[in-house]
Amino acid sequence: MRLLAAVLAVLVAVLVLAGTLIPLPALVAIRFLLLQWGVLLAGTAALVGFYNLLAVHWRNLRKGGLQTLYSFILLLAALATFILVLLFGSDSPLIHTWLVLGIIRPVEASLMGLLSITLIYALARLTRRRLDLLTVLFLLSAFFFLLAMAPLPFQIPLLSDFLAPWLQNVLVTAGARGLLLGIALGVLTAGLRLLLAVDRPYGGK
Repeated sequence: MRLLAAVLAVLVAVLVLAGTLIPLPALVAIRFLLLQWGVLLAGTAALVGFYNLLAVHWRNLRKGGLQTLYSFILLLAALATFILVLLFGSDSPLIHTWLVLGIIRPVEASLMGLLSITLIYALARLTRRRLDLLTVLFLLSAFFFLLAMAPLPFQIPLLSDFLAPWLQNVLVTAGARGLLLGIALGVLTAGLRLLLAVDRPYGGK
């Protein structure tokens, strides 16, 4: 059974890869069909995960305490969002205005602000344990970048006009590209290991 699962997985991977690299109509059609099946399976897995989330927090309602309040709010928000998107569709202006602009983006902005403060605090603690040139440069870069991008009542010409664009266009872009290259290499390595049946996560225990 494990051998059959490995053969099927490698066959599907080869067909999808061939349909991507070789522009033959038959291979492209097979690739499109397999990708559609994959989307359906991913959607089913997402629904199963959503059901499991609801089940876990439904059980938490019986425990009492502050955890009950958090679980109740999560259940209410999750069910309301699911029902509204199911009724009006994800492209509805109501969903975009109320859900995306009114809830998701403010929460994302708050989390990014909290993440910035947390990283600066962690970096300040790091300077007590390991104070070297790279730590000092990263701390100074983060400080000046936050100072230049903060909504101050006045502008600092050197920071706003020169230092902040340089940090964002050079250092931040270079770091983001490095992360993307690392992710791409990791995905490529994992895909090759699955393609060669070295790793078999679909084979069970």
